[in-house]
Amino acid sequence: MRARPGEQEWDVVVVDPDDPMLIFDASNGAIIPARNSLPRDRVVIGVPRIEGQDPEGLLEFDSAGATITRHESPFGWESWSFATVDLTHVNRVRRGEDRWRFVSTSTRPQVTYPATLCGSATVDGLPIFTDLPLVTVPAADAASAQSLAWSISLTEEVTGRVLWKEEVSPKSDPQNIALWPERSAPLLGKYVIVVRGALGRGITRRVSIAEGWKATIEPSFRYLTPEANGMEAGSVTLVSAGETVQIVTLDRSTASAHTTLQDRTGTLEATVRLPHMSIAVSHGESLPVVTLRPQSIDVESLDNTQLRVLVPVGLRATLGLVAAGRVEQTIDGGISSPRGYVNFNLGQFADTGRSVRSALLQLRIGDRSLPVGTLRPRKLADEIHFDAEAHVLNISPGASAGLTAAIYPKYSPWEAPTVVSFATGANSVDLPRAATDVGEATILFRIDDPWSPSPWPAYPHRNDPNLFALPLLPLRDADGSPEVGFARWLAGLGDIPTTSSALPLAAKILSLLGTFECTRPYKKLRSALSALFEAHPALFIDTVMHAPLAPSVLMRLVVDSNLAAKGSEIPPPVPGSWPLNSFLGLIGDYEGTQKDSDPEFIRNLENFAGSTALTVLDTGIDPDARIGRFDDNTRILHTFPEDRLEQIWAAASAIPGRLLQKDTRLIAARQLFDARNSRTLRDLADSSASILTRTTTAIHGVFGPEGVLPVEARIGSDGWRNLPALSMAFAIVARLAARDLGSTRGIFASICGPYAQLAEAAPAFVEQDLVIAELWIMNWRNEWTR
Repeated sequence: MRARPGEQEWDVVVVDPDDPMLIFDASNGAIIPARNSLPRDRVVIGVPRIEGQDPEGLLEFDSAGATITRHESPFGWESWSFATVDLTHVNRVRRGEDRWRFVSTSTRPQVTYPATLCGSATVDGLPIFTDLPLVTVPAADAASAQSLAWSISLTEEVTGRVLWKEEVSPKSDPQNIALWPERSAPLLGKYVIVVRGALGRGITRRVSIAEGWKATIEPSFRYLTPEANGMEAGSVTLVSAGETVQIVTLDRSTASAHTTLQDRTGTLEATVRLPHMSIAVSHGESLPVVTLRPQSIDVESLDNTQLRVLVPVGLRATLGLVAAGRVEQTIDGGISSPRGYVNFNLGQFADTGRSVRSALLQLRIGDRSLPVGTLRPRKLADEIHFDAEAHVLNISPGASAGLTAAIYPKYSPWEAPTVVSFATGANSVDLPRAATDVGEATILFRIDDPWSPSPWPAYPHRNDPNLFALPLLPLRDADGSPEVGFARWLAGLGDIPTTSSALPLAAKILSLLGTFECTRPYKKLRSALSALFEAHPALFIDTVMHAPLAPSVLMRLVVDSNLAAKGSEIPPPVPGSWPLNSFLGLIGDYEGTQKDSDPEFIRNLENFAGSTALTVLDTGIDPDARIGRFDDNTRILHTFPEDRLEQIWAAASAIPGRLLQKDTRLIAARQLFDARNSRTLRDLADSSASILTRTTTAIHGVFGPEGVLPVEARIGSDGWRNLPALSMAFAIVARLAARDLGSTRGIFASICGPYAQLAEAAPAFVEQDLVIAELWIMNWRNEWTR
């Protein structure tokens, strides 16, 4: 167990492999640690199940007076047996030959709870009682210390106000004590009952009371609907002082609802929930998936799949496998348990499921028949073929029930797929013309879940077993539209569109690089798309605002398109550009307006980059210039395993804020540190010394020796430890090139490739340095005055 911040850790042993016995306090459900003595009261004991033995045979007591009530094991704990045991007359208990667990020699007070408010609980899941509980204090013991008075109190939980307190002297027999019998009005709210006796003995119980309230629920149990589109609608009617206070309704999609119980004495936040049906499926040792809708199950996984359905108590349940409207096999689940569960081992359906490929799991419970799941094969088609003359997609074998196919055009990856549905058992389906004249396509098959529909993926996973490549009709001829132009370009049949109207689609293609296949290498695709943006710099900010790109894609495009080295070509500011990227906001606001002391610019700079940005702008000094430097401590971190690094980072508890705040810069530096060994940065790190020499020489030529101070503040040693210094050097050179100063344009052209790789690997770090460099140059060149 780990606590943050501070990164404190504890090892908590839940089950001791040498003594696997779990004991819980029956009064509150809390686990009793193995080192603690057991209460002289009721407990719930859990032990590993042994085939053919009842819980009585697994436990040993030192007396024969223990009362045992068996329980059904919780889902996932089927290999354990659970039972409630009364330890009132027991001194010790153990499992088999394991060590004894001893029962406390003292008897503690007990609380007897009244009836609960039907269908209601507190928002933290505790029951709401319709009357005050009854406290029972134990009889006096022979020892004098045990004969001291018991102190009993009732306190408001929220305010801590003590409502009632009484001292009770022990007698020879246990005593039942009514709480606050002289109260003048019913109670409504949360309270704490505290009973204290000699030597610190006692109990503390939190209780929620709605005294005198009643509730009626309709229906008594909410089944799933036969159409499996939710649960039966329900309602809870709340009555106080004989009058209906409110009626809370639950529609088919709502399992519970929040409400407030209120009268003249107080209020209580509550959750109303009716008993309802649920479906849980587990595979092997995995945790169960619990839903309120039927679940889809792969036929191939039936051998180790368990199904548990929550239904009303005492009803016979039968599960049927239904294929093509015919019941192929059934499993008798017996009578539902006292907890309302029926369990089915779906491995009994394995052979039948494989033979029919797809089927419906139908539960017969009482006089109802309800769907609880579907069976489907993991691989939905073995072969596919396109009939060009008939415009038909053929598959083998025949379609399973509910089979659909999504057609993704290979050379139009921005397009949503065309979806077609197969009739059950069919071997073909007609395709619309618009889905066939796309050259080639990727076909993804799946069986739609009629009870829980989900969207198709933007682009399917390449390793999906139901993914097929399929040649279709030739691509459409060029018609001047960006869509057809880009499709033919990706297919290698034409040139890239060059008009400004092609920019939005170019941005979409950039965002999809790496998710689709085409005839051109990705490197050439990126280069051509970046050149398109470089040709239209005035539209850059507006385009990326309407086609948001991932930070890594956006920052690489800023460098690849030479926007990082643009100045006067920048368009006027675009509303919303600051939250997208502070560098774009900065150059759009300042370069686009060229107004000194523009109050809107100052306001945006402080809001999004922080007070450090104003300091750099006003003084030319970055007070946190060394943040992000890879120093000797970073070299040590480089040797640590990943899990240790995560622990150290978690202990730092960095909180993101404005762009140039310390924690935000630390987070960006961590991003760069994580990318230090990436293949894209390896060559850059190896040649860092020579690149730093060239870039700092160019900067020195413009500003002199003081001009390279921001870079020198970041220099580590060599190799990857110079990456932070390279980022600052690149940023200064880029912003000097935007002003055409010294030899920086030529230098920027030579470093643009590695700079783009750095921007992609650590976009936040590069964005921060471009902002710092621009603000720093604005001050040093007296381009800015308050």
